[in-house]
Amino acid sequence: MVALLGAVPVAAASCPAAAEIQSRLGELGLERAARTARFSEPPLLELYGMASRKVGELQVDREGGKGIGVIVVELPVEVLWRAINDEDAQDEGDYMPLKRSEIIGGTPRGVSRRVFQAGERMGLGRWWVTRTVMNGELFEASDGALWEVVWGDEMEGLERPPVEDPPDLSPVKRTRGAWLLVPLAENCTLMEHFNWSEPGEFVGMMQGLVLGRALRESIEGLVALAVAEYRTAPEGAPFVRPDGTPLDSPHTAEPEV
Repeated sequence: MVALLGAVPVAAASCPAAAEIQSRLGELGLERAARTARFSEPPLLELYGMASRKVGELQVDREGGKGIGVIVVELPVEVLWRAINDEDAQDEGDYMPLKRSEIIGGTPRGVSRRVFQAGERMGLGRWWVTRTVMNGELFEASDGALWEVVWGDEMEGLERPPVEDPPDLSPVKRTRGAWLLVPLAENCTLMEHFNWSEPGEFVGMMQGLVLGRALRESIEGLVALAVAEYRTAPEGAPFVRPDGTPLDSPHTAEPEV
């Protein structure tokens, strides 16, 4: 991943010094993000510190089915935001650990949508349906400094995948999580991924190995996808900020960086 990011032309010293990044993060009230406000997991300051000192290197903390990954990358927040919010394209190529990713309700790339996804690694896999929602309230309260999209499973009553030609996998029991982006400079963004899953059955017995690997592959794959495909907005439905305003139009409350 470091080599991949290093091959992308970026301005020299795109990211602030580690001390400046940590000072910035300390001012933002990161406990307002879903990781703490909804899922009762405190901000991991040690993880942020390591990520700020090693730009481009993923830092992970995992326990059972719960995992948090943090990375600081030399990319604009808009580039990463497009990749996160384009689920219909996340199963293309070999970027993400997904066999299938499809919007089945709501507006593609919009503030709220219903998403079907399926993943498989090491011969083990699951499918799941989530309600995915941008956190416009957090975006507005932080004056555009915190960009977040949150999901929770909508598996109740689902016995089979609600898509045509479904993959031959079992359903996950529960899953929830969030992507959080913090713009640190014009070409520097901190990305945090929180994920908690209860896969059930045999996968549950091996979730430490399987889910830990999937967490890393999801974050690293998302960054690689953003680098390769989202420098400019692809065709299709428009992208929006967490508050629903068009991403490619001026925003009156830009964050201070």
